[in-house]
Amino acid sequence: MAREGKSRASHPPAAAKPAAGALLGELAERAARSFAERRQILSFEEYLGLVLAEPRVHLRDAATYLRDAFDHYGRTTVQRPWGNLERWRLFDAEFDDGRDRLVGHEAVQGTFYRILSGFVRDGRSNRLILLHGPNGSAKTTFVQCIIRALEHYSGTPSGALYRFHWIFPTDRVERGGLGFGAGGRGGKGPATFAHLEDADIDARLACEVRDHPLLLLPDAYRREVLRAVAAGPDGELRVPERLLRTGLCHKCRQIFDALSVSYEGDLRKVLAHVQVERFTVSRGYRRGAIVIGPQLSVDAAERQVTADRSLAALPAALQNMALYEPHGELVDGAGGIVVFDDLLKRPLDAFKYLLTTIENGEVTLSHSILRLDAVLVATGNEVHMEAFRRHPEYASFRGRLATIRVPYLLEHPLEREIYELHIVPQVERHVAPHAVDLAARWAVMTRLGRPDTAPFEPEVRRLVEELSVDGKAALYAGELPREGLDPDEAKALVGAVPRLRAEAAAAADAEGMVGASPREVRAVLLLAAQRDDSTCLSPFGVLAELGELTSHAADYAFLQQPAEKGGFHDQAEILRRLRDWLLDRIEDDVRESSGLIEAGRFSEMLDRYVREVRYWVKQEKVTDKATGQERGADEAYMAQFERYAGAGRDVTAFRNEVMTRIGAHRAAHPGQPLDVPALFPEMLRRVRRAVLEERRPQIHRLAERLLVHFDDPAAVPADDRARVAALFEALLAERGYCRGCAREAVAALVRTRLRDDRP
Repeated sequence: MAREGKSRASHPPAAAKPAAGALLGELAERAARSFAERRQILSFEEYLGLVLAEPRVHLRDAATYLRDAFDHYGRTTVQRPWGNLERWRLFDAEFDDGRDRLVGHEAVQGTFYRILSGFVRDGRSNRLILLHGPNGSAKTTFVQCIIRALEHYSGTPSGALYRFHWIFPTDRVERGGLGFGAGGRGGKGPATFAHLEDADIDARLACEVRDHPLLLLPDAYRREVLRAVAAGPDGELRVPERLLRTGLCHKCRQIFDALSVSYEGDLRKVLAHVQVERFTVSRGYRRGAIVIGPQLSVDAAERQVTADRSLAALPAALQNMALYEPHGELVDGAGGIVVFDDLLKRPLDAFKYLLTTIENGEVTLSHSILRLDAVLVATGNEVHMEAFRRHPEYASFRGRLATIRVPYLLEHPLEREIYELHIVPQVERHVAPHAVDLAARWAVMTRLGRPDTAPFEPEVRRLVEELSVDGKAALYAGELPREGLDPDEAKALVGAVPRLRAEAAAAADAEGMVGASPREVRAVLLLAAQRDDSTCLSPFGVLAELGELTSHAADYAFLQQPAEKGGFHDQAEILRRLRDWLLDRIEDDVRESSGLIEAGRFSEMLDRYVREVRYWVKQEKVTDKATGQERGADEAYMAQFERYAGAGRDVTAFRNEVMTRIGAHRAAHPGQPLDVPALFPEMLRRVRRAVLEERRPQIHRLAERLLVHFDDPAAVPADDRARVAALFEALLAERGYCRGCAREAVAALVRTRLRDDRP
């Protein structure tokens, strides 16, 4: 049997061979077709034809190319409590199914794009873009999204990139030409060697810095061509300074000059040795995108070509000269983006050469000057940035840097999205409701500062003065900071958010530059997911781990800030408020899962209220369906609803505000149906809570009996048994609990609140 098994493994069925061969043939055919469609290998003349046909695609330097990549993926408008912002879809990574996308940071995206646009206007990248901020503020994610987008964009038709090689054929192809055989210089040869088979090529020399193929044209001729192309039918095209004013790299210039002498200035014969090849950006293959870690050396060097290659493979015209090819990280990133990761961790002498590189786009090597076409980006920690600002050499760098501050996020819905995207998939246990949200709220609250009330008008100043740390976090998330605000107060606070954000960002200790890092929250969540006292990633486990972390104040700078009124920087108070918030959410879950009121009932109540207010404002008479009599607005119903909604004393202003908001919505969305619950979500939430609050004694009884249900469903009194079972099922099916975390949550609610509320 063993021999039979071995025989079968070694000799697959004959029927499989044709299938494999057919599959391989199909794949090979598709690859060849794709290669031809992408115009992978071209002669110089063919490439020049592409330039004339699509100058906007092919006449770009690195900055223009990077800006075009931003434009290629487009932008969208996102709504934030402080205004609308443009978001560049490049950072959504839709080209990679959203993997490792950037959450938030629209202001950083806009600043980066404006700097790129400045480079395009100036014709060259003349500053280093320095992203600085606290650890874990997504600087690396920001850069990685750009690099991955460049990799994808370079594979599209509008993102085509080309480089060139020097091709030297065997004497079978050009007998007697340029030292490829025994003859002289009279050989005519083919019009181009670009499409030769490898067997017909003696040597291929690449341009390591990926010079633009048009730089092969002599300066005067190139400018003439560029001026003609730029003034095309599509309007004036801005040609980058690099194509107009610079030339070939040192090695390629040597080869070009040697060939020109050998061919007595015949440009067509020189260019016959040029093979233009399409390439794609790849960080993995160090091609057009490179990330340089902290190191102690200049990021480029040279090595001699003729020292490690057969001299016989090169033409005689080149055998007597020393050719040096540049190499290193700067060379690998040429034509694209070079990122200096944690640049400021290097000693200053290790990157001082960047002063001239940024200014002139050049790096001085031992045998040549490397002209660099790349967008230079660096990241730096805020602590190192502050030290750098105090360094005597900082003044020399200041004009050559474009600094972008990258703070932590201050919106807990966005912070939660980070953890759901990057951390929750790593958790092998069930994730209980509110666990991740609680961690996100804590992280944001550690980053907030007490607001300065001076810039606000007196009527708003009092409201801002009363803001607590959780209230300010709620405002930044588009929520009201607390219950009981009348419509005017709520409107005033919401209107103050843009100024709150602006003042906090302009302060010396700007919000978001200090606080808990997502990395610390990640550790908290993973530790909470491994606790022995729970079967889930529980919010109570998260609270316990946060309490443990905050007990080590000496290890974290943000824990050493002095506490301020309202709970700002007061870690014990922040945790207390979060515990209260968690119990509120659990109580809401139990209330809304209780089945005491049908889920759609609250929306019906709101719809009816809006109708009654409309009758009241217009003083209309309507026919009562129950009595058939005409009546006016139902004042009793409106008063009851307004009590639930917390309308305050001035119900006239409350009603007018409702109609004003509806009118503004209709004006902004003409012809669209009115979705009242979506227009008044906060009002709907207050009404739901108030109505269910009236039924609190019943909910208390259901919660306590649910605890009995966990141990023995048959022990629940018969009159409540069905309702308790329905409550349990609703918590699992609709609220995301499992049996373990539902029991933990309800037990905490009963222990800390429900029993304490008994008379």
